[in-house]
Amino acid sequence: MVIKIIGAADTAKVSALCTNAYQCMPEEFFFGGDFAKNPSVAIKHDRAVDGDILLSISGDNMSATAIFYPPINGGKMPAADALIDASFSSLEGVRREFLVQSAFERGYNAAASGVMVFGVVVAVGRQPEHGVNGSVQLFFEKPSKNPVVEEGGKAFFKELRTYVNVRKDQLLARIVAPKIGRAGSTVTGNVIPQIEGKPADFSAGEGIRASSNGSEYFALYDGHVVFKSGVLSVYDTITVNGNVDFSTGNITFTGTILIKGDVLGGFIVKGKDIHVEGICYDATLVAENDIFIKTGVKSRNKYFINAGGNVEVTYCENAAITARKNILIKKYSFNSILNAGEAVEAQDRSTITGGEIRTFSGGVFYNLGTKANTAITIILGKKYNMDEKLARIKAERERLNKSLEKIEAVLSGIDLFDETVANNPKVVKLLEMQTLLTKRVELFSRRIESVMKESVYPNPSITINNEIQSGVKLIFYAQELIVRETQKKVVYTFNSDTLELECKPIA
Repeated sequence: MVIKIIGAADTAKVSALCTNAYQCMPEEFFFGGDFAKNPSVAIKHDRAVDGDILLSISGDNMSATAIFYPPINGGKMPAADALIDASFSSLEGVRREFLVQSAFERGYNAAASGVMVFGVVVAVGRQPEHGVNGSVQLFFEKPSKNPVVEEGGKAFFKELRTYVNVRKDQLLARIVAPKIGRAGSTVTGNVIPQIEGKPADFSAGEGIRASSNGSEYFALYDGHVVFKSGVLSVYDTITVNGNVDFSTGNITFTGTILIKGDVLGGFIVKGKDIHVEGICYDATLVAENDIFIKTGVKSRNKYFINAGGNVEVTYCENAAITARKNILIKKYSFNSILNAGEAVEAQDRSTITGGEIRTFSGGVFYNLGTKANTAITIILGKKYNMDEKLARIKAERERLNKSLEKIEAVLSGIDLFDETVANNPKVVKLLEMQTLLTKRVELFSRRIESVMKESVYPNPSITINNEIQSGVKLIFYAQELIVRETQKKVVYTFNSDTLELECKPIA
């Protein structure tokens, strides 16, 4: 009988099968025709042989390949389950759990139909599924030393994003848990261990709170965020160990800024509180609360220092300083503009000369002016920003008045006693606008009165603990006084009863 052959076979493999499985002598089988094009073998004996399979395991034990051979000469093809049980039953052999059922069925059915099949992969082991390391998802912009670049390609070398601000309760990080993975197995059941994923290198540092399940991390307060060596932290203070220059860029921060060096010309620093140990050159400092400059300010009135609280400085030259509360000068002020929402104080042995000082309640000075420079003006009793506030409010009131005048001009030509006219929707709208604008004008007028009242101090005074030079100009409200001769240890006050300036020696 002739048996057709399919699969990865050659004459050597078929010869071995005929010899071992079909028990053929060499002269009892032969290959006919062109084996390469039409592989088959002719069996020349009449002994009955049952069909079966032969299994071989790969060198790495990860697969098993079967040869299915059909029955001959009246032999039988065992049931598929019986073949599986017989071939996959050995404890050290191929485990049934790795059987590729569909491949086995294809080979079995072919053999049952009289075809010899080689190279059927009937079992495949399980490769290990290696774990995945845990990771950290960050939800904030990473600090960068690269300058900000506009769409057109222009780079701003003073804008570096050196510090990244975050707000209280802002989500900063989410931890993705590692995946353990799953062990693999050879077809013979030997375990292939997986490489387990490792937890993310992460820990919460200062200023961080974790969610109840420990997977999310939030800012405990406003500050700047740092993620370094796996530690996430939020700090409410920025410490610059050198100068504010092109290495740091401009700084805008929600908390305190401590600068150990200088602030170089052209740079901007904004924060809640600002402490500068060096010199502030032609730079801009803006603080929500206080500004402390340990050394001094050297400027050209081109830049300014502005604090929502107090400003304290050892010396200032050609500076423009504004504080909503107090300004303290420790050594000297030269040709500077000082605006204090409350008072200006210059400590003992200090000298203030040149420039202009605006102070609400007054101040205490040691020396005002020098013999070489008496070009200094002290303006007392009014908020430094009163005129600016009043100008804005008056301008808005004037705009409202002009709108009101236009409406009244239109209404003056309408017979409002005519019920039909008065009920016209457009006329009703004009009347409503007239009422609204009238109320708003009255509101702005009251606001002007309020600003004038709250912006004028009732009894301003300045105290001179050493000398005030002749030529210094003092302005109390609208009263102006030019000191005619040098005086020592005096107090200047405004008498609200006589509306005159008074100068008295310090008691």
